[in-house]
Amino acid sequence: MKKILSLLFLSLLITISPISTKADTTLSKDTVGNPELTYEVYLELIDSGILDETITYDVWVQLNSEERSNSIKEEAELSSLPTTLSGSTSSLVRGDILISNGSSSYGLTGHAGIVVGNDRILHIAGPGYKTNIIKFSTWTNKYGKPRGGIVNTEVYRISNWTHRNAAADWAVAKYENLGASYSLTTGLYTFNPTYCSKIVWQAYHYGPSTSLVNAPGGPLATPYGLPTYFKSTANISYQFNF
Repeated sequence: MKKILSLLFLSLLITISPISTKADTTLSKDTVGNPELTYEVYLELIDSGILDETITYDVWVQLNSEERSNSIKEEAELSSLPTTLSGSTSSLVRGDILISNGSSSYGLTGHAGIVVGNDRILHIAGPGYKTNIIKFSTWTNKYGKPRGGIVNTEVYRISNWTHRNAAADWAVAKYENLGASYSLTTGLYTFNPTYCSKIVWQAYHYGPSTSLVNAPGGPLATPYGLPTYFKSTANISYQFNF
């Protein structure tokens, strides 16, 4: 009788014990409480073509855990710079780099765009979208303070206006009518598919007569990393946020 009871108890333990999966063993502390960083989502992004299959799960988590702060902004004397843009494009110039924390298209935290003219910002919104040019009001309502909470856009600018214009010109010529689709690919020098911060990086690589950016240390050019990719000759600086 005792032997039968023991067998029944063992069977019960096996039945109620959780089954270990690959997702369980690869989840890191960075994914706790964040369902967007689960291994299942990672596989879905790979299967859908949004994320390049050469990017490992651990690297994907690391990219999504990137902090917004960077040495450029930390070294700036923020107290002497304007903190907001009062509802117009008057403080923006062509070639300005916009970086927002108001978006996370899975695989890439943050969002980036480049100012290509008066009331014209070139970007790609994310999966399912194509490259296009939007108005300042459209950007601010989605990626700026009007969205609410702690969402805002930071503006970065290189010092030479000729280089800024060259970058903006290149971005328009290459992407305005290309209709490139969205995908997080590791090829920095291809144009379709593309992603938001890759466009900005390419604009300053191809636009000026001499490239003003270094290659990123990782597989992707991330939005938050953009200011740190610029060479010292670009003299990039944080301007304000809105």
